[in-house]
Formats: sequence, structure tokens, C-alpha cells
Amino acid sequence: MQLKDNQIRFTNVEVLWPRLDMPYKQNSATGQWDKCTSILDEDGKYEVIIKFQPEQAEELAAKMSAMFKENFPGKHWLIKVRDPETGGDNDVPVKKWQDLFKETDDGRFQRKLQIKTYGTPTTKPKIFDQHFEQIGVPEREPEFEMTTGSMINCVVDLKSWTYGGKHGISTRPEAFMVLTRAERKPPPEPAQKLDYFGDLAQPKEKSEGAQIFGDMEVPTTSEPIARSTVEAASPFPQAEKKEDIAVHPSVNGGPEDEIPF
Repeated sequence: MQLKDNQIRFTNVEVLWPRLDMPYKQNSATGQWDKCTSILDEDGKYEVIIKFQPEQAEELAAKMSAMFKENFPGKHWLIKVRDPETGGDNDVPVKKWQDLFKETDDGRFQRKLQIKTYGTPTTKPKIFDQHFEQIGVPEREPEFEMTTGSMINCVVDLKSWTYGGKHGISTRPEAFMVLTRAERKPPPEPAQKLDYFGDLAQPKEKSEGAQIFGDMEVPTTSEPIARSTVEAASPFPQAEKKEDIAVHPSVNGGPEDEIPF
């Protein structure tokens, strides 16, 4: 199949943290990415990071730069860069192709591929095996998920964008051919809480409530404590019983009032 002008293909690249089986969206309460229940969820995204060789990254950067100049002549390409001292993000101009990627310790480069669902099933990236058979199809492999460390060939879509007076080129996942599937790694164990100053801690003074009730046994039953209700005696035992007030027939289901308003 012929590639489109805005597409580029790479071979033998590694994938990291793929979310391609279903769209995912970030949970604002936990910060975690939760799997959407529908591929039509407009808040969902497909996302993966590809890790490739320097010459492949440079090739992608050249195509992105050419598209930027064609779509935004005379404009500056700004990207967000984290300030290591303040922790804030600053907009800085792209000066060299390496600015568009994250360099890894092994000399390779990383680039995130991401696309929203836009409420349509056609945005879901296609995944094939080495025999060109589509895999990850729910009817055949409902539990299929690509794994970190898998090696693939991929096609990347480039898309120009303008938002808030800024311009750029996004990279989107289009299709993948799985070469090797890495074994799924168990989630990392939670880090142990380090107690650096435990031996220096000062005893906390008990609150007034703890001083009064601290020695009392706390009930462990999950059942609520039963309460008995005692009717209080009337302070006016000699008071006469109030007479019932007559109610208009229309209130008790009788004929409606004839007053027009």
C-alpha cells in the first residue's frame, strides 16, 4: 500500500507503554490512565512511545520540519521544555532535530505517538502480524494488548496543528506490524516508605478527648448501636386538645375551587 504524503514508515523499532487495544483517558483523581469502555469515547486517546535509532529519528524530524515550513511559513516552532530548577514548563524554539525527541541512555531516541478517538472507530490504529493478518481484533483476541519491549514496524501519520497562537506537527499512530511480543512484566512493587527521622520523633501530646476517653474500649461490631426512643411527657398535661381545623373540600380530593386564579 502506498504511503500518503503525510506518512512515514519505520522498521524494527521498540514500543514502550502502549495503549492501543482500547482508548484510554486519564483519571483526574488518581492520575492513572483508565481504559475506556467504548472506542467511541471522545475523551479517550490511543498512545504509544516508539524507541528508534538516531538516523530514524533524524529522518522523522526532517519530514516534520518540512511540513512545518510548508504550513506555517515565517513562524517559530515552540516546544515545552521542563526547567530542572523550577519544575515549570517553558516554551522554547526548536533549534536542532534532537529537540523533538527524548534521548535515552543507550543512544536511541523516543517519540510519543498519540491520537484522540474523535468519536469514530476509524481512529483505532491497525495491528498486524508478520503474515499481514490483523491481530487484536476483539472477535478473535479479546484480551490482546501490545506489551512494552515488543519490536515492531510502524507507520506514523504527521498532522499540522494550531492552538492558542502556537503551531506544531503532531505524530499519530497509524499501523503496526508486530515482529516479537515481549512478555508482560509484573507491576513494580510499591516503594517502601523510608523512615529517616523515626528515632528523633517527639511524642505527640494527647488531645483532651483522648485524655478523657482514651482508656475506653472501642466497640468492634460493624452493626449500628440500637437506640431506644422514649416519648417525653407533655409539660402541659392539662392543656386542652386542639380542635381540628376544617379543610376546604378541594384539598381533600373534593370538587375544585371555582375561583379562576
